[in-house]
Amino acid sequence: MTPEPTLAKRPGFGLPVQLAFLIAVCALVYWFRLGSGGFFGTEAHRAVPAYEMLEHGHWLVPRMFDQPYLRKPPGMPWAIAGMSSVLGESVFAARAVSALASTLMAVVAFGTAKRWFGARAALPAGLAQALMPVLWETGRAAEIEPLNHLGTQIAALLLIDALVFARTKQGRVVSASVAAIGIIWFALAKGPASVPVIVATISAICIVTKSWKPLAGVLWISLAISGVVIAGFGWLIAQAAGQEVRAPVVQSPGEFLFEPGMILGILTLPFVSFAQMLPASFGLLFPWGEDAKQEVGRDGWPERSMRIARTLAVAWFIAVGLYMVFGVRNPRYTLPAAVLLAPLAGAYLAGVGVWMTESRCRIGRLMVLGRGAALGVVLIAGAVLYQFTIEANRRATSATQTGMAIASELDILFSENPNLLPATIVANDVIEARPELALAIEHTLRELGHDVRVVWVPDLADQLADQYSDGALIALLRVDGGSTESVLIDRYSLIPMGTRWAEWPFHKYLAALYLVNDRD
Repeated sequence: MTPEPTLAKRPGFGLPVQLAFLIAVCALVYWFRLGSGGFFGTEAHRAVPAYEMLEHGHWLVPRMFDQPYLRKPPGMPWAIAGMSSVLGESVFAARAVSALASTLMAVVAFGTAKRWFGARAALPAGLAQALMPVLWETGRAAEIEPLNHLGTQIAALLLIDALVFARTKQGRVVSASVAAIGIIWFALAKGPASVPVIVATISAICIVTKSWKPLAGVLWISLAISGVVIAGFGWLIAQAAGQEVRAPVVQSPGEFLFEPGMILGILTLPFVSFAQMLPASFGLLFPWGEDAKQEVGRDGWPERSMRIARTLAVAWFIAVGLYMVFGVRNPRYTLPAAVLLAPLAGAYLAGVGVWMTESRCRIGRLMVLGRGAALGVVLIAGAVLYQFTIEANRRATSATQTGMAIASELDILFSENPNLLPATIVANDVIEARPELALAIEHTLRELGHDVRVVWVPDLADQLADQYSDGALIALLRVDGGSTESVLIDRYSLIPMGTRWAEWPFHKYLAALYLVNDRD
C-alpha cells in the first residue's frame, strides 16, 4: 500500500492556528481598505446589473440602466446582489464578493495541499495562493475574475482528487460531484473562459498516470451533472432574452481570440504567464529530472504525491498551450490556470530541508529569499504598499465624484424648473466608458427626491428621440475626441443644460448634458 504523506508529523503550529493565520493574512491583503474610493474600471458594469436585479427582479437577463445586458453570464451580478442584500448597496459590498472568493481560494489551497502532501504543505500553499501579486488587483475589485477562479479551482483540484488521490469509490464520487459544482460555478461566472483548464487537467491526469481509465467512471458524474445544469440555465436565459423588447447587449468569446498581429503575444504567452504568476509558478520547476525521481519515498514523499505534483504542473503547461492554440495573447486570460500552482508550491516549500535533495533545497531557499517566512513578509508588505500606491491611484480615476457634482447641478435646475420632471437621461458612450458616472447621477438625484432615471441606449445615434419619458429628455454625451457623439448636438439641435457647466472631465473623458425636449 502506498504510504500516506508523513510531513504532518513534523513539528509546527497546529492546523487551526495556521488556518487562522492564513485568514488574517487574507484580511490584510484583500479586505483592508476594501471600501475606499468609488467604482473604477469596469466595476460598475458588474454592480449596476446587480442593483437592478434587487430593484426590479431581472434575475435571468441582467439589465444595466434598463438595457438587457448579457456580455457576461449572470453569476457575478447574482453574487453582488446577494452580498448587497446583506450589507447594503455599497462599494464595499460589491467588492466583498471578490475578497471573499480570494479568501476561500486560499482556504481551498490550504485544504487540498494538506490532504495531498501533508500538514507542512498546507500553510505554504494557502499563502502561495493569497500572496500571488497578480491576483491582488481583481481580488480587491468588483470584477468577475476571482469568482471565476474560485469555481475553476474547485473544479480542477477536485477532479485531480477524484481521479488520482481518492481511494474509495465513495470518496471519488464525492470529489467528482464537488468538481461539478465548480464547473457550474465558473460557467455562470465567466462562461467558457476556464474550459481549457479543465481539459488540461483531465489530459494531464491521463498523461501522468499513463492510462485512459480516468476518462471513464466518476469523470462522467462531473461532466453530466455540470452539463445538464449549465444547459438548463442556458435555456432559461435564452428564453427570457427572447422575450425582451430590446435586444440584449452581448459579447462573443471570439473577440478575445486570434486576430492578425497577435503572433508575438501568442508565442511569448507561456513565458509572460509564468512571470506574472510568480512566486507560486516556481513550483513548476521541481517535479522533473533525476533529483525528482530520487526524492520519491524519502521522508514522507510517496509516489502518489509525486504523481499529483506532476499532474498539477503538466496541467498548467497544457492549459497555457490551449490558450495559445485559441489565439490568446493577453496573459490575464491565462489566470484561471494559476489555481493549479498554489498546492504545488506548497508541496515543494514543505519539502525544503525534508525530502528534497540538498542541491534542490539550495535552489528552493534561494527562491524564497533564504526562508519562506522572509518571502512572506516581503509579499505582505508589497500587498499593503500596493493598496496605498497603485490601487489608490486607480481608484482615484473613479467618475463617482463627477457624477455627484453633475447631480448637484441638476438638483438646482430641477428645483427651479419642476416642469422638467419626471426626467429621463439617455446615454451610451458615457456608460460604456464609466457607468459609475451615470449611477452616481441617478442615485444622488433620487436621494434628493427627484424622479429621474438613466437609460442606456446602445444605438443612441439613431434612437435619440422623445419616447423614453413623459417629462424632460436629457442626453448625457461623451464629447471628447474618442467619441463621435458630439455630432448629435447639431443633428438634433440639442440645447446645452445651462451655462454654469459645459463639459465635465471624468478619468480621460469629457461628458456634457443637453436638453432634447422638455415636453412643455
